[in-house]
Amino acid sequence: MPTRPVIAVHEITRRFRDTLAVDRVSFEVPVGGCVALVGPSGCGKTTLLRMIGGLDVPDAGSIVQIGGEAAFVFQEPRLLPWLSLLDNVALPLRLRGVPRGVARDLAMESIALVKLSDAVHRPPSQLSGGMRMRASLARALVASPRVLLLDEPMSGLDEVTRHELDEELRALWERLRCTIVLVTHSVPEAAYLAEEILVLSPRPARIVARIPTPIGHRSASTWTSASLNETVRCASEALLTAVAMDAQQRHLA
Repeated sequence: MPTRPVIAVHEITRRFRDTLAVDRVSFEVPVGGCVALVGPSGCGKTTLLRMIGGLDVPDAGSIVQIGGEAAFVFQEPRLLPWLSLLDNVALPLRLRGVPRGVARDLAMESIALVKLSDAVHRPPSQLSGGMRMRASLARALVASPRVLLLDEPMSGLDEVTRHELDEELRALWERLRCTIVLVTHSVPEAAYLAEEILVLSPRPARIVARIPTPIGHRSASTWTSASLNETVRCASEALLTAVAMDAQQRHLA
């Protein structure tokens, strides 16, 4: 029997006044799957993610999400500067009425997952960029969400830190098997993290290619593997072709 999708997006369209941002996009994400959305800047990737997470509503089409709320990790960590790392991570539970002691215990477990146990009492100002992003991920994971929505969380980091965090995130996903939708500008990052890459056209967002990533278990050596490089090549070609066709159509219009 086929696996029932956790996320089913069907023919969704979103318009902002006179601007068509997303045009008839359909895809599914299975239980425990990881899908990456890749496309040029301003194409509608974040709009898609916000609609999946319930922060925006499509003008047409439907989105079905099974299994509870989604947790977001944004490009900016958005940690509260007056709270410690521990209290920042515990905050979603406290807002739901979870007793302080229980929330802190669960937050400690989540912080341990992202390897920040030595920094639990530090304020955000004493954390590096990579540590702040780990803290944001711990905060998203603290309530054990079935769906994790990632909006370019690694984009502000240097390349070495970004690779390290991508490797940790992939290992966490293999361990926890929550369902992930990732927005990223980085095709190598998409290939490393996801099971499938959806390549989007320039605005309005349309799916122009679906690239599977049959790479298997990832590790640090995967970044230079032939299988990842081939996946990157296929996705990059699809992206460049979509951008070139859009430019040609605009020139002829």
